[in-house]
Amino acid sequence: MRIVFGLAMLLTASPVYSAVWREAETTHFRIVSSGDEKNLQKFAERLEHFHTLLRLATGANEANKPVVKVRVYLVPSVGDVKRLYGNLNSDVAGFYSPREDGAIAVVPRNTGDGIFTGQLVLFHEYAHHYMLQYTPAAYPSWYVEGFAEIASTASFERKGAITFGKAATHRQYEVDAGMGYPVAKMLDGSYIKDRAKGRGWSYGDAWVLSHYLTFSDSRRGQFRTYLNAINNGRKMGDAAQAFGDLATLQREVGAYLTERSFPYRAVPIAEGSAGPINTRVLGEAESALIDAAIEFERRTDLPEMPDEDSESADSKSKKDDFEKRLAKAKQDRTNWIAQIEAVAARYPNDPASWLMISDIRCEIEEFGACATAAERALALNPNSSRALTSKAEAMIGLAADLQLDQRKVRIQAAQELLLKANSLSPNDPLALLLFYGSFGKMGQPANPEGLAALLTAVQLVPQLPAPRLLLAQEFIQRGRLRDARIILRPLAYSPHENAASMRARALLEQVESMLGTG
Repeated sequence: MRIVFGLAMLLTASPVYSAVWREAETTHFRIVSSGDEKNLQKFAERLEHFHTLLRLATGANEANKPVVKVRVYLVPSVGDVKRLYGNLNSDVAGFYSPREDGAIAVVPRNTGDGIFTGQLVLFHEYAHHYMLQYTPAAYPSWYVEGFAEIASTASFERKGAITFGKAATHRQYEVDAGMGYPVAKMLDGSYIKDRAKGRGWSYGDAWVLSHYLTFSDSRRGQFRTYLNAINNGRKMGDAAQAFGDLATLQREVGAYLTERSFPYRAVPIAEGSAGPINTRVLGEAESALIDAAIEFERRTDLPEMPDEDSESADSKSKKDDFEKRLAKAKQDRTNWIAQIEAVAARYPNDPASWLMISDIRCEIEEFGACATAAERALALNPNSSRALTSKAEAMIGLAADLQLDQRKVRIQAAQELLLKANSLSPNDPLALLLFYGSFGKMGQPANPEGLAALLTAVQLVPQLPAPRLLLAQEFIQRGRLRDARIILRPLAYSPHENAASMRARALLEQVESMLGTG
């Protein structure tokens, strides 16, 4: 799945919005809001302080790490979040989406809830993002969520400080039920089988255990020993020996919860430590495309045919229902594209619209239209790395039906464009991913340069599962089993059970067996 948004039109808006939209760019973020400039700058400053807090909390070494800035959209209300999420009946108060050109987060400026705020949602999701970006490793899934819950309550109660570890009062309803899931099962990995059966720990359980192990003086260093053991190939049950008698730990955690005296720290913030914050007013085309940028993935995807082999009446009914949904989704997508093309007609000299159209057309594999839109964008800005990338993708797509010799010539020309795009924007993962994938389109394995492109892309956007799996498979084929293990572990231990995490777990078991550490 290819998701692209050009830097010039990173944060784009719906015709419904009438306010002035601004972008604030910091060291690690691009933030767009229709609120006033002063509040936007304050929010940007706090996000950078939160980033620093995570660095201090994790001990991460960020030196020489390339940055793909997270794009944060501050929309007016929770209703806008739900609309952009695509489900007005959902209970989301904000959402985060890892994408091939960098992650986005969408949160409301005001939730109407003094506890479950947009800031809390953003801090929770960014903690996940940070963990994969700067401290990738095998973490038990409950700790991934537990750490995010600890970080999410960070607050700015007094000038010059940010708190870390305040009680997760938004999980009160779960915490009130007591330590509902056994500590031993969380630590020895039994929760993995329980989760497959629809049972397991709650976020409240995860927060309490993570908080205790983080702030307990008597347990200092034990969790680090436990993690090191897991990442050195030991089974979770064996690694749990770092905590001694788990029944004793269960009693301690239960008492910790009963006492309700959760410590936290106030971390000093040096004046000016947020770094430079540059703001600008978005152009009219950019503002008219904000919704399109946020909804890109949802709007371009189509329903998939369900797996039905039966010729029963029920199966035929389901197939008919699918065909209706597919026809509606196609028409909705056509209408959506027409709206974006109308924006391009209004602002023909703004490359933002043409970049968006080229992204969409390539995503839905209409490569001729993609190439045309990319050329329009390049005519307006010949050094647009994203337009060069779209043009290259279109060339690769159009070459698919050619004879092999001709196809190779076209794809090699596309590779030259991708290398030029990479030289203009070295931290843009999309050109790197397309460059790696182009070798397969020529029916040959990636050369060392192609493999290096994939490795760099995984380092830039480690939150994406597909490139990580591809890189692991490349390493396995080349006998680089320890490298494959490092790449697979963060995904194999993901708190979100899905096809990618299950595939990673299966590959990891294969690698561990080959290494003799399973």
